[in-house]
Amino acid sequence: MPSQCLHSQLGASQVCRQAQIPQHRFVAFADSKRLQSGLANRSAARHRTASLKCTAASEGNKAVPTAATTGRIGTITLTEDKETIQDVMAFTGPAPERVNGRLAMLAFVAVAFGELTTHKSVLEQVPTVPFRIIFVSLLISAASIIPKYSSGTSLHDLTEAASRTGLPPQLKFFNKTHEVWVGRVAMLGFTGLIMVELFKGGALLG
Repeated sequence: MPSQCLHSQLGASQVCRQAQIPQHRFVAFADSKRLQSGLANRSAARHRTASLKCTAASEGNKAVPTAATTGRIGTITLTEDKETIQDVMAFTGPAPERVNGRLAMLAFVAVAFGELTTHKSVLEQVPTVPFRIIFVSLLISAASIIPKYSSGTSLHDLTEAASRTGLPPQLKFFNKTHEVWVGRVAMLGFTGLIMVELFKGGALLG
């Protein structure tokens, strides 16, 4: 390594003598070339960095597509309806539990009134009004789903709008959570009434 440095220094000295250029001027000229090359590299790096920043900023400013809104109920934003009937009637969808709960509430009140007036048990009342039961079941099911089509808003959004934040202050008690729990109690009560009357052998309330 020292020999290489010595040879390079001797070579530079010979070149300077042959060209009649002082050695210190040759070294200064080489240093200036290296400085210019370094400045050019730094400028190119700055340009590349600025270009990358501009590209990132332009990509960040691109509009993100969002679902079209159809209105607001309280603090709930209603979006365009893209919900299918399979989504509505899925096990975790907005319709099944609520429809069953509404039918159970209506059925419990109806059979209780029937037992008090006719002294017949649930299983004795059902065979006498089969078409009424089918008609009312279909009517309640349709009435629970039709608002989705008449409003152009998904049933999920309409159900969410029936929360405490979506209802007027005077109606906050009648929110979606209370309806679900009352429906569950009605389903349990209706099932329990049938089981008790099976063991009892007659109407419980009659």
